[in-house]
Amino acid sequence: MDFTIHQYLLATEPSILFATGTVQQAERSLPEIEEILGGRPLDYIFVPHMESDEYGGIRIFLERYPDAKVICSRLASRELPGLGVECDCVAADGDTVIEEGDISLKTITYPCEVHLQDGIIAYE
Repeated sequence: MDFTIHQYLLATEPSILFATGTVQQAERSLPEIEEILGGRPLDYIFVPHMESDEYGGIRIFLERYPDAKVICSRLASRELPGLGVECDCVAADGDTVIEEGDISLKTITYPCEVHLQDGIIAYE
């Protein structure tokens, strides 16, 4: 299938990457993200729901940035260890607010009908 998958980086203090993309995308985008961050850490990785285009490259980013916190739904925070992903998770729901430095995010839950699981989105 030929379709576009997007990742978004807020190069703020703290920095946050929205979705990792697939493994192949993460391998291609990591050097660009490192260049944009200019030696600063990637502080957060936001995972909207458990699907390969949203979290497939998470290991690549966590290898480079092991202290990055993963913001994900409570369900995803329980699934990641079962997939062999060890990380510091911020298990979010519709009432979670992350205020740190330049960011002020509120998470909103939504049903991922196709994925049959809860997902989260962020609102600034």
